[in-house]
Amino acid sequence: MSLEKKIQLRPSERIELIVRRAGAIFIWRYIFGFGILLLTAFYLFWLLAQGWWGILLVGLGFLIGIYIVFRAWFFWKNNLLVVTDERVIDISRLGWFEELISAAAYNDIKDIYLHRKGFFASIFNYATVIVESKSQRSLLEMPNVSQPEKVLALILDKNDSFESKRGLMKKQAVYERFLEIIPDLSEAELCEVLDLVDLRLANIANAVEVPVDVEEDSEEVV
Repeated sequence: MSLEKKIQLRPSERIELIVRRAGAIFIWRYIFGFGILLLTAFYLFWLLAQGWWGILLVGLGFLIGIYIVFRAWFFWKNNLLVVTDERVIDISRLGWFEELISAAAYNDIKDIYLHRKGFFASIFNYATVIVESKSQRSLLEMPNVSQPEKVLALILDKNDSFESKRGLMKKQAVYERFLEIIPDLSEAELCEVLDLVDLRLANIANAVEVPVDVEEDSEEVV
């Protein structure tokens, strides 16, 4: 299944960033897995010469090594945080056949912060990105994110852009609604609106007026 279908990407929505865990936290798993593969390959001919149990060890060695490497890659690939222009989605792969998808729209985000703990987290610059919702229905956590400050800055920037866009949309909706109800207003209400409009226009006119400096002629006294 594609990522767009998995998160139910809306027609006007676009993905801004896909965040995965730092590769440094999986390095020991890769080393261990490839170590088993290399060790099995090194003793391959000797084990094959030992009979059925040697063949069994060869099969188990390759199987375990491939499993460890593939498992590390699989969970790195399928645990991600998706930042769009409308929301933040956390996709957590809890097991081979278990997945949890949580989302928080920008208008429901209460707080965003980082949690860095440990020596290696400071050395390799990774931390947990936590998004807390206002409704308390979801708490999005993406552990071991590389360069978390950039991710935090992007989410905050998208959140500010969303709030600004929403404010403009509310203003436009109020304006359109006002135009719709004008025919239903009484004469007194229309006069009140007209007075407010005239006052606003006068304020605008006063604001744009540029004062002109008048130089006074000074008489020179001899």
